[in-house]
Parts: sequence; C-alpha cells; structure tokens
Amino acid sequence: MTELIKKYKIVRHFLCLTILLLSKECLPQGYNSTFFLGYNAKARMSFTDTSYSIIPETRTIPFMDTQANISDENGNILMSSNGIFIADATGDTMLNGEGLNPGQFADDFPAGLPMPYANIILPMPDDSNKYILFHQTLDYTTGDSPNIFYTITDVSLNGGLGEIISKNNIALSGSFGAGITACRHANGRDWWIIAISWDGSLIHEFLLTPNGVNYIGIKNLQLQAYAGWAGQPVFSPDGEKFAFRNGYIQGMYWNLYINIMNFDRCTGDFILDTVINYSDSTIGFGTMFSSDSRYLYFSTSEHIYQVDTDAPNIGATLQTVATNDVFPFSTACVLY
Repeated sequence: MTELIKKYKIVRHFLCLTILLLSKECLPQGYNSTFFLGYNAKARMSFTDTSYSIIPETRTIPFMDTQANISDENGNILMSSNGIFIADATGDTMLNGEGLNPGQFADDFPAGLPMPYANIILPMPDDSNKYILFHQTLDYTTGDSPNIFYTITDVSLNGGLGEIISKNNIALSGSFGAGITACRHANGRDWWIIAISWDGSLIHEFLLTPNGVNYIGIKNLQLQAYAGWAGQPVFSPDGEKFAFRNGYIQGMYWNLYINIMNFDRCTGDFILDTVINYSDSTIGFGTMFSSDSRYLYFSTSEHIYQVDTDAPNIGATLQTVATNDVFPFSTACVLY
C-alpha cells in the first residue's frame, strides 16, 4: 500500500503540472520554464510551447510543494529555494543561504515546506547582480502565515555562485493566506507583489523598485471573509487579470470560491469581475491562466476546472475538464 501511495503521488504531481502549468510566462518560480521535482528521487520538468520533458537529475536541494527558481537570459539556473534554504546553480546550499523562514514550522520540514505558491524570486530593478526572494511560512497556532519575508542575493559574489547579503527581512506582518505572486509594472522595470489575507477579504500590495520593497497598502474589494483559508494567487501572462482562491469546510463538504479580477499594471488597482462557487467534496491547490490569458484552470484532488475569462459571463463557462480516476482512495489526498 505504501508503494501504491507513492506511485499515486507521482502521477498526481505530473498530472497537475502538465495541465495547470500551461503558461511558461506565469510560472511562479521565475524566468524559465523549469520545475524541480522530488526530495528522494529528483527530476527536472521542462516545458516548451507544445511539450514537456522530465529528466532525472542529481542535486542536493529537495522539494516538497514550496519552490522558486530563476534563470539567466540563456536559461541557465541561477538559484532555487524550497523555503528552507537557497541553493546556487549547482543545486547545493548558497553561501549564507540556510535558515529561511525562522520558526517551528520550517524546523519540522527540512526537506522543504509543504506550502504551494509560498516562494517567488524576482530580479532587483536596475541591478543585474541582485535577486530578491519573497517567502513565507505558517504558524501552527493560528494556521495562517504571520509574515511576508524577503531575502536578497548577489550572484556576482562567491565566484559567481552567489551569496545571501540580507535574509529574512519582514516586508509586512499580519495574517496571510498561502501564496505570493508578482506582475511587472507597466513601466517595464518595477514589480507589483501581491499577498492575500488569510480570510480572503483583503489584498496586500507591495512595489519593488530600485529603492527596495515598498508596502503600498490594502486593497479592500468588499470580498466575503471566510473562517477558512485563501491563497494561490496568480496573474495572467498579459498582466491584465488576477485570480485567487478561498474556501472553508462544512461537515464533509468544501465550500470553494475562485475570485477573478481585472488589474491595472500602471496604478496597481484591482476591479472585481467574478466570484465563482465551485464547491467540491475535496480541496486542492493549483491555479493557472493559459498562455493566451483567456482560460483559467483550477483544481481539487478530484477535478480540474476551466473558465473562459474573456466571456461576458465568466461563471456560466465553468466546466470540468479532467477527473482524477487514478486510484479509488484519491479523495483522501490533496492535489498540490
């Protein structure tokens, strides 16, 4: 039974990645089309416009659900992070790269945090040597994420392998859901960084400029607050749309919602378009726009859903495009 569960988890990960990571521009881990897999057996999953490949590899850094990586302009990996430490281009710990996300939760997961969307690496505006990792962890007592951290790397140091020059800086403290995302500012230089409140009622907005990380404030769109969770925020590749998920359990049933908005890359303003109830018997993690920014995909452990965000009535286009029939006990598993 143990081996059966392991095989199910492998198929589950590949199914989710193949269908939901359709847009290389949207990938949360950075400038590439690469996703690292595994914490025992390890592999690299690479995407093109029409296909993907899975290649076994040897590296030190393991991954659970939290990951970020970023490449140079030639596609060479510069660094990666699993929420516990930052690895250099060799896949081993970068100089001063250990000790991310201080706290008991990170201490309990040395092979990588089990939090989807909890890492993102961005280039520092106007400085080609520096990159900034935004990251978060969980609090066992409250169940939320209490801080949005950022850590700065200089890849010109340590013989070109990089060194962490500032670590675990707190951009903001509060009560956040699982997930950080970013969109390039319309000026082509700066970056908007977005986090969601734990109850799904507020959007927290930051702006990364050559002067550093600036907290812009709260966007309150009068969204319904739930005593549950919120997260998995994503931008469309063209930067004009934004979505995130939230929900709560009631008995044996999950009340689930996807929130879809329009976004202004100049001002950072959001306009709420649609809230869709897609309640299911199971929960799941995975949200992604298609490469043309038209379709939005999101999953539970049993289903993958699709909506057409260009339609006048987005909610009316909701349809199930895939159903998990791998194993009958899959309802007890969560799709990450």
